[in-house]
Amino acid sequence: MVLGDIAEVWLPELCWSYKTGRFEEHMGVAVSRSGVIVAVYEDLSGIPEAYRQREFKRVAMLPGFVNCHSHAFQRNLRGKGESDYERGGDRRANFWSWREEMYRLVSTVAADKTRFKEVCQRCFSEMRDAGITSVGEFHYLHHQDAATANDYTLDLAVLEAAHEVGIRIRLIQTYYHSSSADGRPLEGSQKHFESQDLNVFKGQFERLQAFVADKPLLGLAVAAHSIRGCDLKSARELLDFAREKKVPFHMHVEEQMQEVEDAKRVYSGRTVSRALLDSGIYGSDVTLVHCTHTTVEDMIDLVGKGTNTCICPTTEGCLADGFPDLSQLRPGDGQVCIGSDCNSRIDTLEELRWLEYAHRLRTQRRGVLITDTLPKTPEESRLATVLLGIATEGGARSLGLTKVGRIAAGYVADVSLVNLDHPALVGLGGDIRDTLGPALVFGLSANEAVCASAVAGKWRISQSGLAVSSVEFLNRPLKIKHHIIMQKGVLPEDPGDVLALARAFINSASPSGYEKNMGEVITDRLKMTGWEVETFEVAPQANNPDGPMRHNIFAYRPGCRDRVEVLFNTHLDTVPPHFDSYLDKDPDSGRQRLRGRGACDTKSLSASMIVAGDRLVASGVGDKVGFLFVVSEETDHSGMTAANSQVGNLIPSLKYVIVGEPTAGKVIVNQKGVVKIRLTAKGVAAHSGYPHLGTSAIHTLTELLHKVMAYPWPKDDVLGDTDVNVGRIEGGQADNALAERCRATLMFRVTESSARIIEVVESLCVNATGASVEAEVISRNEPVNMKYVKELVKGHPFGVAAFNTDISFFAPTLEMHDAKAILFGLGDICDAHCEREYIYVDDLTKCVAAYEDLAGQLLER
Repeated sequence: MVLGDIAEVWLPELCWSYKTGRFEEHMGVAVSRSGVIVAVYEDLSGIPEAYRQREFKRVAMLPGFVNCHSHAFQRNLRGKGESDYERGGDRRANFWSWREEMYRLVSTVAADKTRFKEVCQRCFSEMRDAGITSVGEFHYLHHQDAATANDYTLDLAVLEAAHEVGIRIRLIQTYYHSSSADGRPLEGSQKHFESQDLNVFKGQFERLQAFVADKPLLGLAVAAHSIRGCDLKSARELLDFAREKKVPFHMHVEEQMQEVEDAKRVYSGRTVSRALLDSGIYGSDVTLVHCTHTTVEDMIDLVGKGTNTCICPTTEGCLADGFPDLSQLRPGDGQVCIGSDCNSRIDTLEELRWLEYAHRLRTQRRGVLITDTLPKTPEESRLATVLLGIATEGGARSLGLTKVGRIAAGYVADVSLVNLDHPALVGLGGDIRDTLGPALVFGLSANEAVCASAVAGKWRISQSGLAVSSVEFLNRPLKIKHHIIMQKGVLPEDPGDVLALARAFINSASPSGYEKNMGEVITDRLKMTGWEVETFEVAPQANNPDGPMRHNIFAYRPGCRDRVEVLFNTHLDTVPPHFDSYLDKDPDSGRQRLRGRGACDTKSLSASMIVAGDRLVASGVGDKVGFLFVVSEETDHSGMTAANSQVGNLIPSLKYVIVGEPTAGKVIVNQKGVVKIRLTAKGVAAHSGYPHLGTSAIHTLTELLHKVMAYPWPKDDVLGDTDVNVGRIEGGQADNALAERCRATLMFRVTESSARIIEVVESLCVNATGASVEAEVISRNEPVNMKYVKELVKGHPFGVAAFNTDISFFAPTLEMHDAKAILFGLGDICDAHCEREYIYVDDLTKCVAAYEDLAGQLLER
């Protein structure tokens, strides 16, 4: 192992050890750049100092959960079919009445591939937020067109959804041919499930194999739906096919008593399980799902032959199925796993505790699932060790994921982080290494406890983790020592699909200072449609000198660099923290929204510009169009500053720069300037009981800040008020001491001269009482007057911008060529830089058209 193999070493406060079966302190997990655990240190002194180390404060690390059985589309059944009686009838509701609700859902969701994919994405995203890093998707909703039942278009939609969310998946491709054990044909909504024959099924499976071949998170398995959907002979042939392809085999078994009785009639009085045993359908690569009404004798025989059993406790309860008896088995041996099935609730910890609780209710004793095959695990945590093993290693065995489920060298870095400051974990008694496991399993919900998860080393902050300070740095360059692992979005096959392109950009995390991967993705996209691309290195940000090199991106049509007249420009970076794209609806208007970091500022605008550029090529003027994407606009503007020397002399024909920012569809006439000032107060330390002996820097600075906020700053008839914000304040050395030092940062949104602002602040500092105060100008730029746009473009509304952009920092190039900037974009700046960030989906196509129109008007001048 060499340094270059290691991306970083993770140092959680507590880490799950498969060797001891509990959480341990002082462990380090070394992860490669490809997302594989290359070493686990049980003594931190053994970690080479040269390795990048990331300290996870107040979190515990455990293997990511493996969800072995899911029907993602059924998530949309939440809240339906929960009544006492069947719809329109007088019989008690049960599995079969619930199934009718499911068929009604199928008839609507299957008809729209886009909607179906979104349903899957929401489901998989919820799994990731609950710490599930791998899922077995038991997939039988194959066809959009029930009439022909031969399009299989929904298979790829599931894989694409998982790929975009970043969850490891086994698509369990399911053969479904009949509706009963005696072979009655499928009808109605069931036709969306139909596998016409085994040869067609196998052909589609091999097409899917080709699709997943180069995608390491995607894999396949084979399933026979059930004894209702597949006869025994076909099930055996499917198992042989799965073994030929070296993938697992799954099957629903004995979920309902009606299924058991039907099988006895068809298979000479044998149970389903006994018929499977007699047909050779068992083994370590076989998982039988539910086994709700399987006899203890059959269960023992199946498990004795290595067969896995998948139980779905919340679904068994939701559908009133009943519950299997595992009390005579040894779940700790790894042959039991769990699934979320209908996804009425996605919570692995709840599945685990009900796996145990249901047996307690049956047997009237506790700890039913404890086995005697565990390592030397403390008595307090033995049951939690069994249950967590079921949700990790047991699931990995079922899905054939040989390097998933442990935090161990050679395994993939699929892990979850648990917030140790969660209120439910405060005040745990005893040794936390022993009590944390049981407290998690029996005291918390996974979607509350899990604050972040990683798949192949790539992090996702959970919705519950957005406010957890201990994990905010996962996607934020807070400390030089901490390396940030960044993910890349997947480019769509259709270059004109602006929504898919925007999502790929949003999913390419790029907080300021860490834009490298976003630059690579945007470069790949430009090259897809024939743009020639030049990249220019930009040094790390000044506040992070050990950070990575980034690149500004300059593009134009081949051989046309010196003919570029209109340059599309925006920035690659976003404010932290990163969160992936997803779709929802505005609760007020019902309009569909694209959410995610950079959705409006400015990943969607980048996508719109590129698609507009391609259209300009098609219309014959692409040779006069170029792109400039820069880094660090959100912080120190170092990207645009560097661009002056990098590209300024390469574009002699430049006339206009269209700058993309979320201006709510208005062409900006005036933009406020910015002044950033750091105030430093220096006092004299003293004991707070004797304040006459010192001078508090904090007292002086807070008094000064009050004066700054109350000062009558200039106003402008067009730009409005000068805005001032105290962005940061820090100081003091102890609660019982007068502060020796205090510092604050001011940001002014300037409507007039920045010099006047600086002059006033310096005067207030000179006249401050108590400690001495110094003012340091960090950066400044003047307001930008762009009233000329009213003469340049027509058909667009005009407005003013109270925010800062890169335009002032590109002034040397603009002045060199006597070029003019046009500031425009869809989306609202008021929705940027916050958790609710979004852009309306229909605004994406409007934005493409607007950029095309603006460039067209400018090129005609």
